[in-house]
Amino acid sequence: RPGPGGAVALAALHARLREAATRPGGAAPLAAPLVRVGPYDLWRPALGLVAGARRAFGGALPAHASVEATALLLAVEALPDRGAVVRRLAGYAAAAVAEVWVIDVRSGWTEAYRSPWAGAYRSRTLWYPGEALPLRALPGVAVVALEAA
Repeated sequence: RPGPGGAVALAALHARLREAATRPGGAAPLAAPLVRVGPYDLWRPALGLVAGARRAFGGALPAHASVEATALLLAVEALPDRGAVVRRLAGYAAAAVAEVWVIDVRSGWTEAYRSPWAGAYRSRTLWYPGEALPLRALPGVAVVALEAA
């Protein structure tokens, strides 16, 4: 889990995602959703944009409930260990999660991974602090992942 600075950045990103995903009955950002990425694997990304969560859960996932990876439109990870990032990316790609953002709070960068295919992502884009990242799941919507210092 991220430190205090990371927690503040993730809370701010959660608020921006909630504001961006305003379509009724549509996607909702959830903090640390329990995601089933395989038959035996349950992961908790820092944030998740979940299809239908607003309708099904009112935007709040019950603590014991999990969502299938196919319902995850965006996973946001804030992992300090590069090895953990590589493992998570492979798992998300194998589960066909359309988009993953890896946030590095120390450097301020956000890496956006898209186009999962054969257990890997085919597209990687590096975004700097203050830049708005387009959300593939919400056409025409862009969100600033990390504020510029």
